[in-house]
Amino acid sequence: MELTYYKDKQGEENLSVSVDLGTSGYNIEDMKALMAEIDRLKNDVGEVKESFDRGVASDEVVERYPLLSQALGVKSENEVRAEEEAREHAEEARKHAEEARKQEMRSAVEDMAGRLHLNNVDIVDKPAGRGAGRRERAKGMFERSTGRITINIGNCADKRDAVVTLLHEAVAHHGLRKLFGENFETFLDNVYNSANAEIRRIIDKHSRRYGGDKRTATEEYMASLAERTDFENAKKSGWWQRIKDFFLKMLEKIGLKGFKGEDLSDNELRYVLWRSYENLKSGGKDTVFSATDDLAKQSELNVGEFAPDAKKTAPEENAEEVNERFNNELTRYQNGEMDKNEMLHLGRPQGVMRTFLPNLPIVMRQRVIKKGSEKKHEVDVSAIMNMPQHLSSPIFVFQRSEDTIGVLTDMRDRNGKNVCVAIELKRQIQQGAEYLEVNDVRSFHGREFKNIVEPIANNKALKWVDKEKGLAYLSSASQPVQQEIDKQVLDTATKVVENFENPKPESKNDILFRDGDAKDYEKAQPRETYEYRVSTGMFQSREAIQDSMLSLKVAMDAIEEATAGKAKRIEDYDGFENAYLGENRLSSVNQAESAAFAHLLIRPMMEEVNRLAPTAKDRAELIDYMFAKHGLERNAYMRQQAAEKKLAEYKKQNPGTAKTAADFRTAKTAADFIDAERDYAGLTTLTGEADVSAAEAEAQRMVAEYEKDYTFHGTWNEIYVCRKKFC
Repeated sequence: MELTYYKDKQGEENLSVSVDLGTSGYNIEDMKALMAEIDRLKNDVGEVKESFDRGVASDEVVERYPLLSQALGVKSENEVRAEEEAREHAEEARKHAEEARKQEMRSAVEDMAGRLHLNNVDIVDKPAGRGAGRRERAKGMFERSTGRITINIGNCADKRDAVVTLLHEAVAHHGLRKLFGENFETFLDNVYNSANAEIRRIIDKHSRRYGGDKRTATEEYMASLAERTDFENAKKSGWWQRIKDFFLKMLEKIGLKGFKGEDLSDNELRYVLWRSYENLKSGGKDTVFSATDDLAKQSELNVGEFAPDAKKTAPEENAEEVNERFNNELTRYQNGEMDKNEMLHLGRPQGVMRTFLPNLPIVMRQRVIKKGSEKKHEVDVSAIMNMPQHLSSPIFVFQRSEDTIGVLTDMRDRNGKNVCVAIELKRQIQQGAEYLEVNDVRSFHGREFKNIVEPIANNKALKWVDKEKGLAYLSSASQPVQQEIDKQVLDTATKVVENFENPKPESKNDILFRDGDAKDYEKAQPRETYEYRVSTGMFQSREAIQDSMLSLKVAMDAIEEATAGKAKRIEDYDGFENAYLGENRLSSVNQAESAAFAHLLIRPMMEEVNRLAPTAKDRAELIDYMFAKHGLERNAYMRQQAAEKKLAEYKKQNPGTAKTAADFRTAKTAADFIDAERDYAGLTTLTGEADVSAAEAEAQRMVAEYEKDYTFHGTWNEIYVCRKKFC
């Protein structure tokens, strides 16, 4: 329904109403009532116009024009007041619940501090905002100058999180011995007396360093359980569970009877035991190095600041607030109020996106909107309002490449096609002088029906389905559209959607082992171990500052653990297979060669790049251009290689054949066909085009457009020289 205001010949304001009978759903009686309302408009069009423009009318107007009010979404003043009161009550209830939750945390921390005889604990409530520093993000901290512990409940998830944070801080700076006194000694005795003969032999041997003090040696042994191999062996034998039971009994003896096994994870207890022994060794003195070791151990065990559920930015982002913020940014873009380097923010992954995206911010740059709405993809800017909400509950999710997903949403382009959003995972982007790791929206565009159906039916790219939406989508296409694709393909796609099982969020790593045999599993196991250990920011900091070959050592340990059951000391590897020591011996030679390489090759290349691209925006365009140009060359080269490989295989079976590689690039039979449409270079991700031919056409356009605007001196020559040296 549409209202149109106009002035008649006498200059008086009037109003006309148009109704699409095909979509209104009105029956004859409704139409009669509507016509009666339209007749009444002649007398009070002024009041109706003002009310309908505001979206709020007096109760009398709504009662006088119920059908018009309903169709145009006009609410009565009473309705608006009731909704406002309901929102206020809901907000008040939320605040009360939040205050009750925080009071529960305060009480739990105060109770724990009292039972541990700690009189140096302060409790604050200062949730960290966006962009906060490490101090503001911390759940707990210890001030060396004052000797006081601060627990920030504003950054804690719940009562359990707050109590465990206090335990971490207290143990780190006082040790279990001081906190629990005789109860801790009883705990050590229980552990020693319950150990098997081999463990007691190890403890007895270590006790010689402490004048026969078995308790200190037992504490040292338990600290070793923070190491991966020792812990896994203890857990497998059931010995770790007995240690944990003894520890929980010690907590019960000081009055913490509500503390259960699930309240203290295995890794948290490993950290507590390790930290207590470190405190004993250092005599309770903190240094910069001990603080670094402490953070590294927290990172390794995923506890404290590095716990998976740690609230590093305080309360988790509210989906509605994220959506509203994005809409506001999009409105600023529409109004031309954004600085040219500003990005639009879609928050961290919500809903379905949590299964596929790492927990990094999702961003979209202005040039993506320009490409999607102005240049080629026929999507109105207003159509992508509420994009964060649409991404969290999509129709389909596709795996477009190793690090890019395609998300089909309920958003529509100007032609009524559903909009697909391409997101690249963990992309490094530059914002001013800072480099950020984000989930980057690379493109959005209306998707042809057949380009959704065929991938579902043929290439197993489908990764997630909303069955209700998906089946409705497949059945919603018009008859002409359905005739464009094979009916069998559409039937196959429908069956795939009907029988599709969505992945469970906790089973992301299962993909390593799903289709493989035992050998695949053995190969995947050290790979997973390696990737897990080197993926953290703390590990990368240690590698950068302490040991540039640390990841190589971790890889060697992971392989040794998978093949021999446990890692060994680095010096125990045979010389011919000790890559770690070999690389370190070569470091001085490598350093000299690297310096020469940088001076003779890298520097000339970078000077040419700086000439072409002096700003961050220019560099982004140059990078896209270079990916496009190289990608076109790579696709052509790799297809030729595939054809030559196919020809070699064919010649083995058919000696003397007259066929050439070109025959295999155009052959269509199953035996001879090579995938001439395969995208070896990732141009589909670069351009946002799913069809490879369309992606290459767009890449050629990008190259031609860039080379038209810029004069190249030696850029490609410098790059080829550098690449040749590497390869």
